[in-house]
Amino acid sequence: MKLSIILMLLVAVTGCGREELSEGRMQDVGYSEGYAAGFNAKCGKAMLTQPKSDDKTYQLYFKLGYADGKEACEKEN
Repeated sequence: MKLSIILMLLVAVTGCGREELSEGRMQDVGYSEGYAAGFNAKCGKAMLTQPKSDDKTYQLYFKLGYADGKEACEKEN
């Protein structure tokens, strides 16, 4: 289950350049990348993604996703 979620997140963000993303897509990518990073950091697993954009919208959603990922890991364990 965990592996399939991680794989889906990787597929969702692979090949997307920052320049190609509309604001809505940037929110989706920032959130999903933050979720994966937060989940993996809290669970002590290998970190898959890190914030890599100077875009403030991306950063906002990355931080929201990071917090939700940490919370999901705490609930799971």
